[in-house]
Amino acid sequence: MGRWLLNAILIVCLYVTLWHYSSKKVMTSAKKRVFNAIVTGLSLALGLSIASGLKAMALEVRWWILSRQKRSLREVDLILHSDSPSQVFMLALVAPRLKVIAGVVMWLLLNIASQIGVATLGLTYSIDTNNDFALTHPGNVSLANMTGITTGKVVSSRFQAISALQYTLNSYGIIALAYDLQEVSFLPVPHKLLTTTTPSIYFGDGYYQYVFYESTPDDSDGPISSIATNRSINSSGTCHSWPVIQGGNGTSHNITIQLDSNGNTARRFIPIIGGDTQTTYITRLSQNCGKGCSRIDALEASLTNPWYYECNVSVSQVANATRPEHQVGQDLQDMASAAIALQGYAASSLAEDTELQFQTYPGESIYGIPQNGSNDSMGFLMAQFAIGAVAVTAEFAPSIIIPGNAPLIGVVLNVNQWKYVHLILGLIAGIQLMLSLVAAFVANRVVVKDNSHLAIARLLRPICGGDLRRS
Repeated sequence: MGRWLLNAILIVCLYVTLWHYSSKKVMTSAKKRVFNAIVTGLSLALGLSIASGLKAMALEVRWWILSRQKRSLREVDLILHSDSPSQVFMLALVAPRLKVIAGVVMWLLLNIASQIGVATLGLTYSIDTNNDFALTHPGNVSLANMTGITTGKVVSSRFQAISALQYTLNSYGIIALAYDLQEVSFLPVPHKLLTTTTPSIYFGDGYYQYVFYESTPDDSDGPISSIATNRSINSSGTCHSWPVIQGGNGTSHNITIQLDSNGNTARRFIPIIGGDTQTTYITRLSQNCGKGCSRIDALEASLTNPWYYECNVSVSQVANATRPEHQVGQDLQDMASAAIALQGYAASSLAEDTELQFQTYPGESIYGIPQNGSNDSMGFLMAQFAIGAVAVTAEFAPSIIIPGNAPLIGVVLNVNQWKYVHLILGLIAGIQLMLSLVAAFVANRVVVKDNSHLAIARLLRPICGGDLRRS
């Protein structure tokens, strides 16, 4: 049983090693070499221990086999050397009886299967390049320059006119409709690699969130990779709404809203006649509700159920920013919060008041879908546009290089099928335990001599004494 306990300890060590290293999200090449060395050493030790255990069982069982019947001296000699596979094979040739051949074949297969079982363990896992998480090391990183926005990606201009920036940011918000949205419970943790399937925008209870990424510089020697940081930016919106009792069909510049159930009303000016089944968003650049916050009004035109909204939409500062380069410019924050209503160039041709900006979206579009007086839904919709404008800006913005922790591609241990690991290790331990118990039970039925050559010679002297004297 001592040998079985040793094997059990080696099996537990192998299992713990696989579990420990497979639980790591990413490993360096050095840790990979350590893992390979540990597993190779434990596998070799287990294989040798199993072979030694089978040899010890054969030495114990041979006396029971000899006690079963009379045999020739050649058979006795081969059985006494049953710890050697070659001698066991010779036994099948010297005594080609069915029972002998069956026993020899089973014993040889058991020795081979035990070593194959240990070797098969290596097929249950693989060490692959980690495509989910990266390591980091001190070095330069590339990140989006969010101090402002550029119009170069959308319109060509030799100067950054305010109207061009407004037009660009509104375009960015529409482009963001192509981005995947996901709940904040799926937010990428720091060091998670950016892939083509990674969502760009996340939403929670009443807010949207964008996570910033850092990349290896283009001039780096290794592969270009981008990883998530712990920096993020949020957008949110709060609204008040009133039913429109006059002019809500989108055919009048002036509308009347019902303020309360007591019959109090108010009039509002709509700068454009857009018709029914559309939503018009309106903002005045001179009116704001603080840094990164814009006042946006909206008319949800309808022949049957028109609504008017007054909302505050805000874009937060960057959370966990530690350097000035991590921050988002104040102008970008302000314009992103109002992006859903910005139109840039078109505003000056439709209204004398250049501070007035407005955009109309048909009811068939995402930003024109009727919210039917839901304050939360309208605020959420405006916040989506704002964070979308920030997300696209981060993608299109020129890069800057700063000191940081550069991404480094690592490796990961993938245990493809734990059930096969359990099966292999369980069979190795279980079969050896069973064989040990059977060998001990059988050996206890006869007198088992120790392995001393003199003791064996004295035992065999009566049946081959003459031969021993002549030798």
